[in-house]
Amino acid sequence: MNYELPSAPLSIGGVLDNAIRLYRYAIRRCWILALIYSGVLAVFTLAWILPLTKAASATAASRPDPMQVLAMIFSPAVLLGFLFATVFSMAVYGALVKMESALARGEPELSIGAALLAGVRRVPGMLLAGLLFGLAFCLGTIALVIPGIYLFGKLQLWLVAMFMEDAGALESLKISWRLTDKRWWRASIIITVAFVLMYVFALAVSLVANIIDLVAHVSIANRLVINQLFSAASNIVAMPLFVAIAVVMYQDFKLRSEGGDLAARVGSLGKA
Repeated sequence: MNYELPSAPLSIGGVLDNAIRLYRYAIRRCWILALIYSGVLAVFTLAWILPLTKAASATAASRPDPMQVLAMIFSPAVLLGFLFATVFSMAVYGALVKMESALARGEPELSIGAALLAGVRRVPGMLLAGLLFGLAFCLGTIALVIPGIYLFGKLQLWLVAMFMEDAGALESLKISWRLTDKRWWRASIIITVAFVLMYVFALAVSLVANIIDLVAHVSIANRLVINQLFSAASNIVAMPLFVAIAVVMYQDFKLRSEGGDLAARVGSLGKA
């Protein structure tokens, strides 16, 4: 049975309930994308943390040389790896948003390759919009924190807007700003619930990993590997749910915005 996006605005509970329904429908089709995303992040994290751990272990009798640690962190190989991991993971995450958006709207199911191609195509726009979004949030946070929280709530739907409306970087930010007009609290409550769900699940998975580390008495390096494996498994489950919540919330806000615009037009005709 296919999932269909709601055709009328929902309560906050209704948005979350529909997001879970979309997640259950989409997870069987998009878990590979979540696996690729989680795997890339896990490999990159281990690739630069393990050498640092070994360097620290080699100098356990004395304090590690801070300059040596900084040189390893900012080495060309690490920086290039970080750039590759950022671009590739962004493309895969965009592919996940594209696939779930298409499934939610009842469009023909995308293949993994087609979804990845759509994500790669949007990487420049995602980089620009993500940079502007992050800059606005950071500057707002520096300016007494509250403006940063407000801007985060206003602009949080830009990624869904980019793939659902085939919009550019600036247009995606504008769409998110418009849809959250007079709905900031609603958007903040929904996204906070989503973050809490992700945090609780990640905490539970991390607890299991820590118990295994303690019982098995593994080395620091092996402990890092185990923790990253559990973290990757957590992301495979949690990421598609977070995307589903964002997609359903976007549709709900769009319906509310279009309903408000229609009511305004009807009102202006009545006055005329």
